[in-house]
Amino acid sequence: MGRRPSPLYLTPGVAAPSLPSANRGRFSETGEAGPLQEFFMVPHTRSTASHGEGVEIPLAINAEMIEARIREMNDAIRLLRELTSRPYGELTKHEILAMRYLVIQLVEAASSACLHLLAAQGERAEGYPECFLRISQKGVVPEGLGSRLASAARLRNLLVHRYWKIDDERVFESVKDGLRDFEEFVRILRGILDSGPMAGR
Repeated sequence: MGRRPSPLYLTPGVAAPSLPSANRGRFSETGEAGPLQEFFMVPHTRSTASHGEGVEIPLAINAEMIEARIREMNDAIRLLRELTSRPYGELTKHEILAMRYLVIQLVEAASSACLHLLAAQGERAEGYPECFLRISQKGVVPEGLGSRLASAARLRNLLVHRYWKIDDERVFESVKDGLRDFEEFVRILRGILDSGPMAGR
């Protein structure tokens, strides 16, 4: 089966100094970039490998905190699916702004869980995009998924800091496919929680 593009996520740029130089140069760590039209799309591929279960994560994980982030992600996914079930032209301005907010909520909930997993291993990330790349390097999530989640984190930075650069219709059209990445991340988090006793339970 051929690879197909995922229009929600933007081409990864600068994330961590240890990453290959091919991934650098388009974004700053604050998410700053040129106009949205200049972004390239990330190939959207899915891994059949099992992740989350069996990954060596210390028992210092706060399961209640992860459960709360999972609920927040699921709430945002559900509401975004409702919004994207209608044609873009039927959305009101308030609904478009709600879509932006829900994307921010979704990314921040996922990023909070990501940072917690990284901290449980005694490590830190300088920002949300780097965190997703780091946990993919550690095998917690597939490499492709980590790259797409990192790109979604950069989109979140644009929505927060440079919202005037965003093409809402492009975000709308791509959310339909992009939500599956967060659903996959939720499944991985659930697998980690179910793999053994965790602090906070």
